[in-house]
Amino acid sequence: MITQSEFLRELAGCTHFTLGDLMSRANRMRKVGILGKGGRGLSAPKIKENEAASITLAAMSGESANNCPEVLRGLSMLETVIIKDFGNLPSETVVQCEENGEVTGTKLLKDVPGAELKQEERFDLGGQLTMIFADPLKADQVESFMVDSVNNYAVLVFNDGREVVFGKRDTEANSGSIIMLHGRVFRRLACSMLPEDERHKDPAYFKWVSQVVKIGNEQGDEAAQVWIKENPFKGK
Repeated sequence: MITQSEFLRELAGCTHFTLGDLMSRANRMRKVGILGKGGRGLSAPKIKENEAASITLAAMSGESANNCPEVLRGLSMLETVIIKDFGNLPSETVVQCEENGEVTGTKLLKDVPGAELKQEERFDLGGQLTMIFADPLKADQVESFMVDSVNNYAVLVFNDGREVVFGKRDTEANSGSIIMLHGRVFRRLACSMLPEDERHKDPAYFKWVSQVVKIGNEQGDEAAQVWIKENPFKGK
């Protein structure tokens, strides 16, 4: 895993944000308690996933270092509502019954009078980015991420074409201050936060191993070993 300072350097290295600007924002966030404080060098604490999300949103807020914590809090709390429709489920489906928030048992869907076949689930932007930084496989699914702090909304676009909008997007309004990051930035950052013994969670590692297996199956173990020596896994 990496420290906050190392994360800032990684973020600056793969985006248009300058290291000096990111450091100013991070210092301000430490002062107001958004980022944790710690030692330096070997005693510096490792960055947490929610801190990585906060730094990224602060950089994309378009605000100055002094003002970014306030805007960051607002962006982090932007919500999206996902509606799950169970209307097409078979009548023999077993459903969980609750009363006053406690599970009381199960019944067949057909035996539940007036069953609510649609459920709303709410997710906040800060929590979703935290989950993405915690799992490189999730990060690998992100196509792009954009923030419009003036109109107060954000959009996550995934490789499968899904768009998840946080806040209320006004297609008529154009603030001219939209900031966007490519999905590969999230993958690189999420992978950089992995401990050394968890590099197998890097999506690129899966592809590398698949290639080794393919060569081994088609050309034999010796050819696979030669390929490994010529193409060692480097990550990112």
